[in-house]
Amino acid sequence: MFVSPQIQTDGYGSQFQNIIAGIVYAELNNKEYVHRPIISMEHNYDNDPNFVKRINEHMNIDKKYRTIDQVEKYEKQDKLQFFKTYFDKNFEKCYNSQSLKNIRKKYMENKQHKDEILEKGIVHISVHIRRPNSHDSRGSPSYDNQYISLITQINQKYTRLNIKHHFHIMSQGKIEDFKNYSSLCENMTIHLNELPEVAFHRMVISDILMTNASSYSYTAALLSKGLIFYKKFWHTGAKKWKHF
Repeated sequence: MFVSPQIQTDGYGSQFQNIIAGIVYAELNNKEYVHRPIISMEHNYDNDPNFVKRINEHMNIDKKYRTIDQVEKYEKQDKLQFFKTYFDKNFEKCYNSQSLKNIRKKYMENKQHKDEILEKGIVHISVHIRRPNSHDSRGSPSYDNQYISLITQINQKYTRLNIKHHFHIMSQGKIEDFKNYSSLCENMTIHLNELPEVAFHRMVISDILMTNASSYSYTAALLSKGLIFYKKFWHTGAKKWKHF
């Protein structure tokens, strides 16, 4: 019996999270995962005709599994659709599984590693600041005070210990709307309106990641080997993460 994710049209993080949860569910329950490539996704702001192709290549899932168009009609499909719910309810088992370790390894196979992108000898800290956008109607509550407090604490600690570090703020909008962050310290870069896979990969490979109440940075945390500051929301966080 095989399992396959349902068709989704929302953003990068949510769709990748569901694929990851589907693979882990299948392998922990002795079922075959059949991949359903992304066919539509939000946040293609430039209407790039190659957007979906680029996203599928970046996730790097397709080649390892049979795809849904290769499945014979007589084969039975497990109708479970709520892979994320299974993952949340069995989080530590899923998070520490060999399946997720394999997904992390597969994800990195066609990517540049940290030292090829980020300056060596520096602790890189990625911070996801969620802002409203034209493709998401659920709103975007501001947690700026919490992030500013955490950034300040880390900056003071690492400065006192003479540890070189750099903050990367990942968000959307206009630079003038981030003065409350840029004024915190000089060792900060504010990355706005980047391609979704570019900002996502920076979050994955950073030494420290502060997530937001968003599947985008949450899914990056699942793939990350770094220290995670987890903004609590409706998906479960790992026990070893720092919850806030």
